[in-house]
Amino acid sequence: RGPEIIQAERVFIKEIPLAELGLTAIYVVAAGIWSVFSDEFLDRLLGSPRNVPALETLKGFNFILTTALVLYLVLRRAFRIRRQAEEAQRLSQQRFESVALATTDAIWDLNLETKMVWWSEGIQQLFGYRPEDVSPNVDWWRERLHPEDKDRVSRELERVADSGGRTWAGHYRFRRQDGSYASVLDRGYIIHDAAGKPVRVVGGI
Repeated sequence: RGPEIIQAERVFIKEIPLAELGLTAIYVVAAGIWSVFSDEFLDRLLGSPRNVPALETLKGFNFILTTALVLYLVLRRAFRIRRQAEEAQRLSQQRFESVALATTDAIWDLNLETKMVWWSEGIQQLFGYRPEDVSPNVDWWRERLHPEDKDRVSRELERVADSGGRTWAGHYRFRRQDGSYASVLDRGYIIHDAAGKPVRVVGGI
């Protein structure tokens, strides 16, 4: 997920209500006018008294047809916007994964709500871990911070996220698979939702 996904979701959220509510309002007004004048109009058109079966059948058929048309227009536009959002998400994810493969950094994507982390293959290449050794739980990363750095790094990241900051950077020691420690520079970009709440952090070691 990147800026394109966030923008697509905002488009999907913002555009649908106004357009569909406007179309529904037009339909309601037209239906009201039709309800008031339809009997007189159809009487003249059919040349028959009101409330005959043919008149009522025609009115019912017209109501069903008009409702189906409005529903079709609403759903078609909603599905089109949803497809655009999904395509933007797919392209953004593809671009993100391509960048992660091209760099020698360990790229990570932390969900602050679930506390789950996606790691690129760089975490294995830099620190000697096998794929099965790497856990998506954020505690896996915390447990491998040097004991003297663990509390400091966690506090710094939480402080930046809670203060509304957009970027974070930290130096710390990270344990390799063989037990030795590597001195690393870790940079992250904090992503907020529409309400300003931090929801994700994407970065690279």
